[in-house]
Amino acid sequence: MYSTTLPVAILNPNDDVNKYIYTEIAEWLDFHHVFKIFEWATENGPFSAITKGELGEMWQSLKNNNSAYSYEDLPSNLLGVGIYVRFSQDIALGKISWHQAVETSLNEISCIEPEEAPNFDYIPHIINEFYPKNYTYTPLLGDNLKNYHKQKFCERPTEEQNNIKEVHEKFPR
Repeated sequence: MYSTTLPVAILNPNDDVNKYIYTEIAEWLDFHHVFKIFEWATENGPFSAITKGELGEMWQSLKNNNSAYSYEDLPSNLLGVGIYVRFSQDIALGKISWHQAVETSLNEISCIEPEEAPNFDYIPHIINEFYPKNYTYTPLLGDNLKNYHKQKFCERPTEEQNNIKEVHEKFPR
């Protein structure tokens, strides 16, 4: 069972929060995306939210932002819309809280410790042109995730690879 002490609303966007969660069903999730898409769906409907999310990724890509289409972005957007579709009416009617909706969703997608993610050893501390991309809503899981991330890791210069390994060794969770 997953439980969290994360605040429902982050008052200062510069606050240091853990916004990434690994799940066995939906892969890595970026909760900035999940919450933003839920907010947009609440304001203008789920189709508009998904469209706005895709336009945001396209805009980042056009500006050569290396985090455009990060492998967790679109699956995170999908979860945000999924939470909206499944729970928005119950939240609006006061039948459940936003926190309960998120907690239920997380329990259903099998969250595990980040270190157990198949690509954990290859996660960089900086995002650059070697960061794995995913242009679909299909999550990268298991060996597919590990092998793709390992491939992108191996494309990095040796010094970057060593820096990533050093960070993992010096700053264990």
